[in-house]
Amino acid sequence: MEKLDCPICKGLSLYRFSHKDFFGEDVKLFKCSACGHGSYNQDYSPEQFASIYKSEYAQDYVCNSESHKQRKDQYLQDLKFFSGLIQGDLKVLDLGCSSGEYLDAMPKTWIKFGYEVNPELIKHLVSNRPEYRIINSLSATDEKFDLITLRGVIEHIPDHQELLEFLNRNLLIGGKLFISATPDFSSPCSMLYAENWNQIVAPEHIHQFTPASLQVLLKRAGLVMKALEHPYMGTPYENWIQDKSAFMTNVALIDNPLLEKSENDAFRHPFPGNMMSVIFEKVV
Repeated sequence: MEKLDCPICKGLSLYRFSHKDFFGEDVKLFKCSACGHGSYNQDYSPEQFASIYKSEYAQDYVCNSESHKQRKDQYLQDLKFFSGLIQGDLKVLDLGCSSGEYLDAMPKTWIKFGYEVNPELIKHLVSNRPEYRIINSLSATDEKFDLITLRGVIEHIPDHQELLEFLNRNLLIGGKLFISATPDFSSPCSMLYAENWNQIVAPEHIHQFTPASLQVLLKRAGLVMKALEHPYMGTPYENWIQDKSAFMTNVALIDNPLLEKSENDAFRHPFPGNMMSVIFEKVV
């Protein structure tokens, strides 16, 4: 049986399934028997990672597509989740701030910082949101923050060491880390749909987190999980009539050897449990 060491908890990760990556190559995903984390035995170069996030990738964060509108509506749902736990006028940093619209949704009285690596989005930020201070290097800043947000970001980071060092150094004691729009590799759809799950996209999602593996990783930066939810009902992505029907149909077809599952778009639908929002508090 193929296996490797879990990059998060160093537990035993066993082969889960294979699929085609962004470059059309077969890759193998492994799942940790301890923390449930999903990882690959495939190494990618910085150039390969950079090739994923070209100008076309940035366009969805600045255009008026339906997915762009849904994302902006979901920003308000995110704020409702942490508004009861994060109060007062804060200094906030959005890591992976894209076009700056997530910062826009936050209270106007907050002091807002952003960090972004996509050159096209950095240009957009400088031109359209000069009031936000854009950090160019995590290691070079000495700013301290009450709140740091990562929305749909942490699963894209190949090596989290720089992030952990930054959180240790720059998040204040009692400060909060808010992670949202991150896939949960312990969700029902993840377990049942395997390689057909709509969040399996390597190496864009180079890590597949669970709540447990997030906590194992972030305890190294002195962070403890304070709240966890899986947004679906009441979000812009909810379509319960359609999604429950798709789920029940797919479950009945899972064991059908004649079904070409990889070509079946019915497996790519929102569902409860797919995405998680988590608040961590810095305690040491």
